[in-house]
Amino acid sequence: MSRGGLKPGWTRVAFGDVVRQVKEHVDPTTAGLERYVAGEHMDTNDLRLRRWGTVGDGYLGPAFHARFRPGHVLYGSRRTYLRKVAVADFEGVTANTTFVIETKDPTLLLPALLPFVMQTEAFHEHSIKKSKGSVNPYVNFSDIAAYEFALPPLDEQRRMANLLTRIEATSQALQDAHAALTMLRKSTLMHSFGRLLADQAIRQVPVGQVGEVLLGRQRAPQHDDGPSMRPYLRAANVFDGYIDTTDVKTMNFSPSEYRRYALQDGDVLLGVCAVENRCDNHRRELD
Repeated sequence: MSRGGLKPGWTRVAFGDVVRQVKEHVDPTTAGLERYVAGEHMDTNDLRLRRWGTVGDGYLGPAFHARFRPGHVLYGSRRTYLRKVAVADFEGVTANTTFVIETKDPTLLLPALLPFVMQTEAFHEHSIKKSKGSVNPYVNFSDIAAYEFALPPLDEQRRMANLLTRIEATSQALQDAHAALTMLRKSTLMHSFGRLLADQAIRQVPVGQVGEVLLGRQRAPQHDDGPSMRPYLRAANVFDGYIDTTDVKTMNFSPSEYRRYALQDGDVLLGVCAVENRCDNHRRELD
């Protein structure tokens, strides 16, 4: 180890010493750009842009003037705890609340390694710590420019970038396979039940005739405290095919209410958001 605890050839640099914020401002309606990226198009801990908007499909507002090009890194500067870092693979425009970032000198910091530097826990911790405001916390570029990290020599950067890129590609392939299997499952269910509905010999009855249909109890201030606090599931916990219990709230239930509303093994939950296809909005915060 060299002085300062770094490996030989490694140096400690400030983020702003090796990267810059791209400030190419354009009018998306006259610049010939077809796509725009907003905060809701970027997913937590996902470097891939899987969604975007089309310029001209609605009023974008004056904030959407930051042009980005393939290879640029996009970083959501609002609510940085959401960890929104994405690599553009097309040209477009984004709002001024999304930083467009590139390396200053590829011989100092490889562009391929930059997004992985910005995905580290240390980078996110620094950004969250420097955030200002309580309702809609944000950082300025100067805040993240002050972040310091250990920079390996270029050969080591290439090795790390190649390995991390392969890992990222494998992860994306697994996600794509999971999405394809989910669609196949839905298609199979729709096809199977569609055939049943078309069979005149099969009698159709309302669900209430073969089981009990019960609405959950709505949350109210008087239930936020009491002698019998119990966990309960919200619409934000119920998704297509699974239940997310990472953020479960509690509410007071009297003994009789608990007997009425308690979930039993085998119960089927149907959230209104699932019917309206809005479940993802519970997990995505917009700019």
